[in-house]
Amino acid sequence: MKRRTIIISIIVLAGLFGIYVILRNLGLFSGAVSSGIIERKIIDRPERVEIIIDENAQFSYHMDLIMSGKINGKGVLCIEWTDSICLQKDTISNDFSVKYKGDWYCDNCIIYYTPITATKGGLTIDYTIFGSKK
Repeated sequence: MKRRTIIISIIVLAGLFGIYVILRNLGLFSGAVSSGIIERKIIDRPERVEIIIDENAQFSYHMDLIMSGKINGKGVLCIEWTDSICLQKDTISNDFSVKYKGDWYCDNCIIYYTPITATKGGLTIDYTIFGSKK
């Protein structure tokens, strides 16, 4: 009786895995749909970087974002949904690393850098946006 239960369990799990694979391949199961690395030189004026999800993506729901680099003073990084709503604002200096991991229901992300005392440096943006494919 125990052996029969184990065999039935294996068959059910294999069937569920098969359904998962089919839904994922049809784009009905979510996963990472947009990712990349953007590098910018930072100078003594504000910088705007816009991330737009891939054209084959839709229904974004989560984003992992790491902004890192080095500047020779202080500055501010702001993550926005649109051009007017700041979701997260961080003051940065010297070697920095700022992370955002959370819900994201927008087709784009706007990152603003504003220098305070910094005049040069670099910014690297490593992002992954999760959603479904069209």
